[in-house]
Amino acid sequence: MADVILLLDKTARANAIKGVAGMRSFFYWADAIASGASAKQSLYHKVIYKITTDSEEIRLLEEALIQQGLFASLEAVSLELKKNENLRMLSKSRLREK
Repeated sequence: MADVILLLDKTARANAIKGVAGMRSFFYWADAIASGASAKQSLYHKVIYKITTDSEEIRLLEEALIQQGLFASLEAVSLELKKNENLRMLSKSRLREK
């Protein structure tokens, strides 16, 4: 996740995008994911839209994430979180049965 923030900030600076992605965005995004939000969807609301809402600038940021393979890693994180949540729920139900 930190790599995503760093890449977005670097890309924004390189393309003269005026917004900023920093520690506050990182914490808001991490909190959203910990609360069960999709890593990829919450990235837009908690990070990207804090940098810009211009569609062309968003496309530039998305391209940077795709080129570095970070969009794919966000999808993997979301799948892993769902799997862990399912395992937790299964464990809780088994404990209740005992």
